[in-house]
Amino acid sequence: MALLEEFIEKKRPQKKRALRGSLFCSLAFVSVLILSLWVTRALGVKESDLKAAFLYQFTKFVEWPDDNSTNNELVVGVMADGEVLDAIKLIDGKKSQKRSIRIKKISKFPDSGHLDVLFIQGCSINDIDNVVKSAIKAHILTVCDQRDGINKGFIISLFNEGSRMRFNINLKMAQKSSIRLSSRLLRLAKKVIN
Repeated sequence: MALLEEFIEKKRPQKKRALRGSLFCSLAFVSVLILSLWVTRALGVKESDLKAAFLYQFTKFVEWPDDNSTNNELVVGVMADGEVLDAIKLIDGKKSQKRSIRIKKISKFPDSGHLDVLFIQGCSINDIDNVVKSAIKAHILTVCDQRDGINKGFIISLFNEGSRMRFNINLKMAQKSSIRLSSRLLRLAKKVIN
């Protein structure tokens, strides 16, 4: 009995550290979101910069199937132009989940090679059903910057609401893609549909 009590006492600090780490990640993400809202209002930060920051943060709270995460790179395919593309290019080379992010400008999908994330500006693309089906098969996190993107089959839709950047999540599409989204990310979404 004494050995069992000693074992339990030794395990408690490990559980506390794990809980602290989890809590720290949650607080860090919430802080980034709150800070982004404050900075947007106070300093007039460009919407395109916020989209890039949110896209980067999303990659930290996603778990891909093993076949996607064996590569040392996290490839983000971007179908965007102008300021949005320029802002997203700034996250090229940053680390997310111990993987180096590589931004890849693409003009068509699914003929774009391996991707982990697909960002489409404006959610406007020809043959959206084919894009969604291909992304599901390839376990790709799909993100667009229109409120109704989740209704079109995207996993995350990022949008501006007044002076705030918000996002919605289509959990059903994430599950079909075998992608697990952190519960912390789900809690921060404005809307989650199943």
